[in-house]
Amino acid sequence: ATLSGDHTICITQQAPLQVSFTGTGPWDLVYSDGINTYAESGLTSNPAVIQAPTGATTLNYVLVSVDGACVGNVAGMSQVSIVSKPVAVLSAPNGICQGLGGMLSVQLSGNGPWDLSYSDGTNVWTESNIASSPYSWNVNPSQDITYQLTDVSDVNCSGNVISVPVQV
Repeated sequence: ATLSGDHTICITQQAPLQVSFTGTGPWDLVYSDGINTYAESGLTSNPAVIQAPTGATTLNYVLVSVDGACVGNVAGMSQVSIVSKPVAVLSAPNGICQGLGGMLSVQLSGNGPWDLSYSDGTNVWTESNIASSPYSWNVNPSQDITYQLTDVSDVNCSGNVISVPVQV
């Protein structure tokens, strides 16, 4: 059997590891992340995808053993890199005046490009494919409103917004 596939995932996700078998199943396997050992039994798909538990750091998974109709050889490795969720913080550094407009700015963590959504309580807008942080854009409200971030994601995963309302 051969373990393959490197992944970058968010800290709360499981890692999908692919195992290709030879011979006749069903197969039982044991794999390790170098710290813990895990077992899967009765696998019938070839290749099989198993959802490996993850921690807070990069892990290298290896097959320890495979049993099917015959005991098989094991090969391969899967490196799973764990990344933090992005965080977005909204502000209006120079203030926003009704009828005159101003700039909203967001500080982003994580790995770009990012997408974010913000709202005035009625409408939702999206800013996509943001290449760098901080990111700023113009708004020109015609009435007093409050802007809030509603969602953020980076190249790897959805994240958390720290939505301090910006009032006009």
